[in-house]
Amino acid sequence: MQETVFKKMVSKGSRFNQVYVPKAMSGLIGVGDLVEVRLLEKHREIYYSKKQPRLNRFKEGMVNEIFGFLNKKAAYSCIFVVGSFLTKVYGFNDIDLVILDDKEINAKRLEDALTKEFNQKFHILAYKKEELEKVLSYDPMIASMFSSYVSDRLIELKYGHKIDKKHILFLLMMPEDLLKISLNPKAFYDSIRRLVTIEHFLEKKSLLITNIDKEIEQLLGKDLYIAVKSNQLINDNEVEIIRGIIKEKVDRIKEWVKTKI
Repeated sequence: MQETVFKKMVSKGSRFNQVYVPKAMSGLIGVGDLVEVRLLEKHREIYYSKKQPRLNRFKEGMVNEIFGFLNKKAAYSCIFVVGSFLTKVYGFNDIDLVILDDKEINAKRLEDALTKEFNQKFHILAYKKEELEKVLSYDPMIASMFSSYVSDRLIELKYGHKIDKKHILFLLMMPEDLLKISLNPKAFYDSIRRLVTIEHFLEKKSLLITNIDKEIEQLLGKDLYIAVKSNQLINDNEVEIIRGIIKEKVDRIKEWVKTKI
């Protein structure tokens, strides 16, 4: 029997998705014939969370390529892009991904493969869906990360709210260290961002990264905010101003945890 081959996109029907046989082949393939349908290339679509603005064409194209590359490796339950890649117009340091799947994932191996393919640093967190939803309920930083995202599949996540005293105190350790030791300016920015995020989480305020950043700019003033966020050198007086803000917020959070939990 002569092999008859054609390529068509799957279209949406009222009850079932369907593939139409071209009219030119009506004499070759008819009703009752046994045919084989094979997936040649998966159609990729980007799904946006409710509060995530649409990406520009360059970033959308890059996200599509990342999803395509990973889906050739394995059929993961869901892949998310989060973090500064979504919020910064330029100057993002790496691309943060979260992969959901029931099986174990070698995140380091995937990071290396992605870096080799795209010449860009990647950071991957891997969870099972139930694990991620549990972390979202008590970790302010992960909850803020998921305040906006894009994904390769439409998915509903449960966002609980549970105050874990030990975890909150653990998150305060890095900011407290900066009251005694000096690191680079970006470390001071990261600590203040962490503290503002914790405050918003405790008080059930918006965890959107853009809103957190606006509050940090108001706290520091525009010039100092730009300096620490871009890791520019700051003077001793500015360091003391930042330490004063850190101490005030650490004390406030500790008092909140002590009296309300």
